[in-house]
Amino acid sequence: MQVDWAPLLGIVAALTIVVGNWAAITQENSKRLLAYSSISNAGYLLLAIIANNSYGNIGLVIYLVVYTLMNMGAFGVIISLRRRGIIGDNVDDMTGLAQKAPGMAAMMAIFMLSLGGLPGTGGFIGKYFLLWGLLNRGETDHKSWYYWLAGWAVINIVVSFYYYIRFIRVMYLGDRIADEQPLTMSPALKTAMVAALVGIIVIGVYPQPFIVLAQKLIPAIAATATPAPSNNPAPPQ
Repeated sequence: MQVDWAPLLGIVAALTIVVGNWAAITQENSKRLLAYSSISNAGYLLLAIIANNSYGNIGLVIYLVVYTLMNMGAFGVIISLRRRGIIGDNVDDMTGLAQKAPGMAAMMAIFMLSLGGLPGTGGFIGKYFLLWGLLNRGETDHKSWYYWLAGWAVINIVVSFYYYIRFIRVMYLGDRIADEQPLTMSPALKTAMVAALVGIIVIGVYPQPFIVLAQKLIPAIAATATPAPSNNPAPPQ
């Protein structure tokens, strides 16, 4: 008898998302906050395994790439400032960064908005396919719990904007006055940050080449996925 692991994985995903999300909300330490948010993002990636269809598979590949870029960029900003003794470990220590280093603050803001899944960023594209794959599986299997899980994920995505926007608020609206000491980055760090930023924006604005690439990277997974009904729309071309 074949065991259906999807419901159990659904419970694990729901718990992983909410535990990571709410733990991040309580954090003042910026690195710990992002680390806990990584737990919730692992839960979103589980949605692709639960969906087990072309939409979910595409979302898995794209979100893995985008999440790597987002985290690389965000931690790059924090570690760069930390090593220069400009900020401490807390989110509030980034107050006034927009005055001191407007370019770095803008990049950090985009990384945070993409982590939240704002439309126009790569994070949105990845989460869109993950959620749509789950909804498509629910329609295929005629099981309502897929819809409930998708709704639970959406609620937590909205909640995550609270702590991601905290970074933007303190950088742009903080009341601390930045000193006039110029802030410079090494060429290697600057190149990595710009590459991450461009990747996030390009995938968010023009995702089609990456969708095609994802489909080519997962032929084995796509072959084992249950085919969707003929009246369901195919992934956009």
